[in-house]
Amino acid sequence: MLKFLLGAGSSAAWLVVVAAVATLFEWTGPSGTPLPVMGVYAIGAGAIWLFLYVRSLGSIRYRLSSQAALFGCVLSLLMFGLVDSMVTRHRRAEAVEAMGFSRHMPAYVKDYGPPAGGEPLMGAGKMLIVDLREGEVDDLYFALRPEVRATSPEEVETLAQIRWEKRVVARYSNGAPASRWFAFVGIVDLASGRTLADQEFAGSEPPSRTRGRSGASGDKPGGVILERLHTLYARRAR
Repeated sequence: MLKFLLGAGSSAAWLVVVAAVATLFEWTGPSGTPLPVMGVYAIGAGAIWLFLYVRSLGSIRYRLSSQAALFGCVLSLLMFGLVDSMVTRHRRAEAVEAMGFSRHMPAYVKDYGPPAGGEPLMGAGKMLIVDLREGEVDDLYFALRPEVRATSPEEVETLAQIRWEKRVVARYSNGAPASRWFAFVGIVDLASGRTLADQEFAGSEPPSRTRGRSGASGDKPGGVILERLHTLYARRAR
């Protein structure tokens, strides 16, 4: 047991060193954001491959060593995944504060009423996406294309107001809830203060099975919402 823990600890320590080096030299992922976790993931994948290979050799001693290494990798991946998520949210909050959106949030989350109807939606200008329940800039805002994303209050022409809702749509055999995400999106022209359109989007179906008692849910419909918003912007840009 002691050898197993030592192996796991040394594996985790090695991944910590790699992540520290990645942070020091500001290695970045495809999106351009510092993601030392990517390097850890790569080494974790290599460790898993090594584990499977060594296990196939049939040696009990090496099998235990590889299991310890794999345990340390998994532990490190979970730790760095959690830290990366916290750091990302902190950086986004700082970015929102720096851009000055927080001061105007009451105007961004107010109720502009239902669409008037009868007028075709010609398109949309530079956008800001807000989460109505949380009263803050929604994470989808950071996934908008650069030419669509407003970077200051002065640039905001169109608001996309999102109200997220997770609904229980079924129950698993163990009684746990199977949930699905829905998003009700309102498109607001900020200059006129009118709601131009609204639409409900449904996320993916929940998984067919789950082991936990807390249940499971499908993915949020973020991709289809972004596609719709980009289409509206392109329509106006013509």
